[in-house]
This record gives sequence, C-alpha cells and structure tokens, in this order.
Amino acid sequence: MNKAAYRTTGLAIRTLASILKAKVTIHGQERIPKGGVVFAINHFTRMETLVLPYHINRLTAVPVWSLADAALFSGPMASFFDKVGVVSTENPDRDLLMVKSLLTGEAHWIIYPEGRMVKSKKIIEKGRFMVAYAGGKHPPHTGAATLALRTEFYRRRLKFLTGAKPEEASRLLERFRILSPEGLSAIETFIVPVNITYYPLRAKENVLTRLANRLVDGLPERFIEELMTEGSMLLSGVDVDIRFGPPIGVGDYLEQPAIQRDMHALHPIRFDDPIPSLGAMRKAALRIMQRYMSAIYGMTTVNPDHLFASIFKMIPRRHIVPRDLRRRVYLVSSLDLEALGVSCHRSLDEDQLHLLTDDRFHRYFLTMAKSTDR
Repeated sequence: MNKAAYRTTGLAIRTLASILKAKVTIHGQERIPKGGVVFAINHFTRMETLVLPYHINRLTAVPVWSLADAALFSGPMASFFDKVGVVSTENPDRDLLMVKSLLTGEAHWIIYPEGRMVKSKKIIEKGRFMVAYAGGKHPPHTGAATLALRTEFYRRRLKFLTGAKPEEASRLLERFRILSPEGLSAIETFIVPVNITYYPLRAKENVLTRLANRLVDGLPERFIEELMTEGSMLLSGVDVDIRFGPPIGVGDYLEQPAIQRDMHALHPIRFDDPIPSLGAMRKAALRIMQRYMSAIYGMTTVNPDHLFASIFKMIPRRHIVPRDLRRRVYLVSSLDLEALGVSCHRSLDEDQLHLLTDDRFHRYFLTMAKSTDR
C-alpha cells in the first residue's frame, strides 16, 4: 500500500463523480476510533469497493485494505490491487497480514459480512439474520468478528509474554514482522458497523444494459437486473448515505476462562494452531456478528420508498386503495421519526403534502410497479 496509489485512486473516483450523478453524504464519522479498525459494511453494489475505501481513507488518513476474489488477480489487475490494498482471498499470508496490520494500527480493513452483493433486504428469518442468494441462503459471515478477536487475543498475549516470557514474545513479534514491542498499537481493536443506503432505486433499461445485450449473447438474468439497478443509479442520479455506527470493542468477549488460559499460556502457540479455546472464540464471534448486523441494518437511511413498502406490506392486497395508502404514508412521514431513532433521508424533511394532492415528486412507487407488472 502506498500514498501515491491512494492519490491515483482518489483522482479516478473524483473524475467518475464528475461524470456520474451520485451525491454522497457521510454521517457519524466522529465515531471512528483511533488505531486499526475493522469496518463491517452491507454490500449492495460494485460501487462500494471503490467509494468506501476512498472515503474512509479521506476521513482517517489511514490506508484501507479489503479482500477480493482470487479470480480477479490475473494480469495487470493483480499489480493494481496490490498497490491499492486489495488482498486475494487465497493469499496464504492473508490472515497473518490482516492481524499484523491491525496490531500495529497501520491499516483499516473492510469486511462485507453478507459475503456477496445483496439486493434483497429480506435478511431476517425466524428471528435470525439470513442472507438469500440465487444458490440458496446462509447466515452472515463472522469474519469481521473473528479478525478483531484474533487481533486482540495476540495484542494481549504479546503484552503478557513481554513480561512473563520475553523469548516467546520475540518469536511471535518476528512471525508478525514487527520489530519490537513498541511497534504494537496500545489501542484496542474495534469493529465499526457501517450502513450504505441508496435512494432512489429504479430498475430500468439504460445505456449499460443495452450495450451489454448488444455485445454479449445470453447474459444471465441476474446480471441484467443488476445493471438495470446500478446503471440507473449512476446515470440518472442517486443519493448515497454512508452511516458509521458506534464502535464495538471486542476485549470483553475475551474475558472467558478458556480464552484467558490460552492467552496466558507460556508454551509456544503458532499462529495457525487450533487452540483449545477455539470453540469459545467461535461462540464469541457469533454474538459479535449479531451485534454488528443489527447495527448495520438499524442505521438504514429510511426514505419514502421504505414507508410505502412497509405500509403496503401490512395492508391486505384486496383492500389496497391508492388514495388511502398515500394518506397513511403522509401520516407516518409527519411523525418525528428522528426522535424514534430512525435515520431519515433528507427528502423526509420536506413537507409531504404533495402525497395528498398531485404527488408532483413521483414518489408513489405503485405507479411504477403496475406499469412493470411487478
């Protein structure tokens, strides 16, 4: 990772911003703590892989690294990814590099707990988080929690061994390629949940879908749907709200007898050893995952589409009267939603009287749904 690469990436993003119509608003940046941080973020579009590292680096002046599928690391792209801090999921030193950079505070990491781009927001099933995709469903990944726990485990173990068994501390420091105990950051490892919300979302034919269909035969339907959504967002204009949540410290989750025994063991523990407290660490990671997933989706920037969709869902289909639906949305939007802990899109700060008259801002999404038979 180098500053020149970040400047080049930033220039590219600013150039794209001058062409594409996206307005980015950042909320809660004061919540980002010092030291190495793991950012757990929902994943909706490909745009996040460029936009989020750039904005986080701009806010913290610390390099931001992330993981990418190993299939992308071929030809000149491998060199580019290396320069801007993207690491292959199949890099044999991946975990060691991640932990080391957090121990020293030299880099932040971005982790997408959903594991893939998720367009459907049906993420709760029987009271648990569940990610649905074309091949089935799976719970969100615990990678962000595991990374933070593992980092904090070694930070505290190294601090203990420096006094209790210096030769083992030196061996571990050499394994992490840290020159001395002074190279360790004293700041606890934190996970910062982040929500990114887009408005409006309107899937429709655009230049990108027409070009793709012209150049490639038999494109998968899911790919076309993604281009319809993301192409319309970027070319027609979209508001992007990025919200940083309160940091989640992982130190308290290590205060368990089994973990403490491993942390204070005097015998050597190699980085990839299956330590006895592995089960306790996994249970802690699951609890932390539930916390950051709740925080991520609890920060969704609510907009008029959310209000219409929520009320629409609660009304039996045979009883839907368009005028009545608009009235209900008007009443809800008239409430002090911020006082209820709801993060609102700036459009809800405006008078919503148009919903009762002519809907001049065309926020009545049923018109679009009927016209596309969806």
